[in-house]
Amino acid sequence: MALLELSDLAEHLNLRGGVPTEDAKKIEMQRMLDAAIERIEAVCGPLESREVTERIDVTRGTGLVDTWPVVRLVSARVAPRVWASVSTPTAAVVAGVDQDGILHCQYGFTGTVLAVLEVGRSPVPRVLAEACLILAAHLYETQRVAGGASGPGGGETVVLAGFAIPRRAAELMKPFLAPKVG
Repeated sequence: MALLELSDLAEHLNLRGGVPTEDAKKIEMQRMLDAAIERIEAVCGPLESREVTERIDVTRGTGLVDTWPVVRLVSARVAPRVWASVSTPTAAVVAGVDQDGILHCQYGFTGTVLAVLEVGRSPVPRVLAEACLILAAHLYETQRVAGGASGPGGGETVVLAGFAIPRRAAELMKPFLAPKVG
């Protein structure tokens, strides 16, 4: 089952009759819902649990995973070094990964680890799903003008400012923001 369905967005928008029957409106609503989920994942990390493969540079026994939050390390192997004549056994090097996204290896190990990680959240916190709905509704409503005509390109509305996340959605997302390095 998907994180959110069109019926969830229709309910959030208080649309009479639920999901519109016109294909064009369904497509537009789905685009807005997909964009909202993608944007929230960009700042909070994956919402639904899934596997990703990463190449992690390790220095003195630790490396930082790019995708967060980490559920578990599925598998890992030490990437072969082009100049090395003997490969390092992975079991002797990789100890694991914590939920903060730090890969732990044998102390002193420096090299590259190819890791398959399970990332995301299960279950997805309801506040993040609500933030997706708020953002999708914001996107949908800003594309509509009086009389139900389309916004930019189909009406007189001109967008002069950049993209902004509504304050209500930003507040819901705040505890889940992905850590920044640097």
